[in-house]
Amino acid sequence: MPPVPFDTHAVVQQLAQAGFPAPQAEGLMLVLTQVVASAASAAATPADLTALRTDVRSDLTAVRTELQADLAAVRTDLRADLTAVRTDLKADIAAVRAEIQETRLGLEVKIEALKSDLHKSFLGMMTPIYVGLLFMLIRAFWPHTP
Repeated sequence: MPPVPFDTHAVVQQLAQAGFPAPQAEGLMLVLTQVVASAASAAATPADLTALRTDVRSDLTAVRTELQADLAAVRTDLRADLTAVRTDLKADIAAVRAEIQETRLGLEVKIEALKSDLHKSFLGMMTPIYVGLLFMLIRAFWPHTP
């Protein structure tokens, strides 16, 4: 049995002074010694703590390595997703640009048609005015016959 960290003889004397018979005080002391020795033998030694520290460090290193690998995989997936999104956006932008160009060309055709229609309408309105002015000028400056 390993040594106990207290004076067993002093404990037996204190129990006897408290009224315990000597055989009972000695028996109680024997039980207390066994309990303390058992607890002491179950306590971690410096070697146990060193081994535990080594195991914990090893586990932490493994977890760190695993987390770094997981993070690298997430980064790779994220980069692939971003590349796909960029590609989709570029295609969408190109489609919108093509649609805008098509609409612009259609509007230009309509504008030219409107210009032509306005020009024709303007000429159509101006012809009678010009004819009327021409007749007025002819009448004003052409010699009259009475």
